[in-house]
Amino acid sequence: MKRALTGVAVLGVVASLAAGCGSLGMSGTGPSENVEGGHPSTACGGSGDPCCNQTACNAGLLCTAGICSPTGTSADDATVDSNGDSSTGTPDDATAGPESGSDTDADTADTGVSVVDSGTPADASVTDASVKDASVKDAAALCVASAAACMTTNPGACGPGTSECTDAGAAVCRPAHTTQACYTGAASTRSVGSCKDGMQSCIGALGTCTGQVIPAAHDNCFTATDNDCNGATGNGCPQALTLGADRTLTGAGGSGGAASTVHCPKGAFVTRVDSWFDDLDEHVSGVSIYCAAPALVQGTASYSVKLTASTPAPFQKTTGTRAPTNERTDDCGTTGLTAITSTVGLADNNIEGLGHHCGTSAVTLQADNTIAFNFATTGDTSYNTWSDSTGTFFDQACNPGEVIVGFTLRTGLWLFNIKPICAALQVTYK
Repeated sequence: MKRALTGVAVLGVVASLAAGCGSLGMSGTGPSENVEGGHPSTACGGSGDPCCNQTACNAGLLCTAGICSPTGTSADDATVDSNGDSSTGTPDDATAGPESGSDTDADTADTGVSVVDSGTPADASVTDASVKDASVKDAAALCVASAAACMTTNPGACGPGTSECTDAGAAVCRPAHTTQACYTGAASTRSVGSCKDGMQSCIGALGTCTGQVIPAAHDNCFTATDNDCNGATGNGCPQALTLGADRTLTGAGGSGGAASTVHCPKGAFVTRVDSWFDDLDEHVSGVSIYCAAPALVQGTASYSVKLTASTPAPFQKTTGTRAPTNERTDDCGTTGLTAITSTVGLADNNIEGLGHHCGTSAVTLQADNTIAFNFATTGDTSYNTWSDSTGTFFDQACNPGEVIVGFTLRTGLWLFNIKPICAALQVTYK
């Protein structure tokens, strides 16, 4: 009889808690179970669960082994109490003797109730509940979850956070972010052209920045993309060809006759030379030059050079007065990058033999978007003269990146002296 009445007393406590807490503990994170008195109990929902973190109504509730239960007992313990079982046994057994005796009078039972209710064991049970309830309130007072801003020990975007409580009632600062944008290029290039941010973790320490695009050393000249992220496309890419300043070579021959010059128009170089000879006196008489202007052509994946012949053709001619006869033609053509790059022959006081050699160069874009020309001699490397001609052999060649743009001459009856004029082929860049 005392055991049944003890269950009634617990039911009264649970009922009062249920009334105060409403649906507290029904977090929706686990299946609901009914504990004694119909108070709902459920598995904790982890950090932030109102019950387990004890941040709302927590009178008589305590998170034990992941379960929200009255007076700190588990849901299973509460169920045992409602069935009238006792974990200790001693208090109830002491009063159970009269219950099992011959006294079945209802008054006597009622008297037993008053004795039990006012007895020491029942009071001790209530006192325990009060103590546990006080400890729960103390724990709740130590940690209250809120949306208040706080700072973690994490770097960057993971530093700011909001205040929360762990399931054990400890205060924590949960970071608002676990990753952040990152960029290791110059600040002025961030989000410019093809450059973009990457991502890195920032919990504990900054992780590796992955997925970012930083400035390339140079733009891709064959796309309309700002690869170096300076706000312009194609900058630093080849744009046009020009010719540098004239550089006259030492030349060969004597000092007779009068000075004269044959020279291509500005921006053009020599692609063909006709050498004139005097068959009567066996001396070279003069030269005629043919010129062409180069144009840089940008293709889909490479550059090339287009040559446009200058007019008139020949562009200029200088010969001696003694029966000049055209005996030799050195023609480099106008396909690809080709030009007259050297002059050879025999000379004493006159030019006794003469020939002009072609040079060709590749048009290759380097990794740094530059084009460097290097003309190599190709084709016929001979010269015309006579079998009994006197004189010293000469070879007047331009530097590897230069082409012949004309000649300084001395002429009279024949050709007394010849000096090639070289100029460097240059690229202008955007």
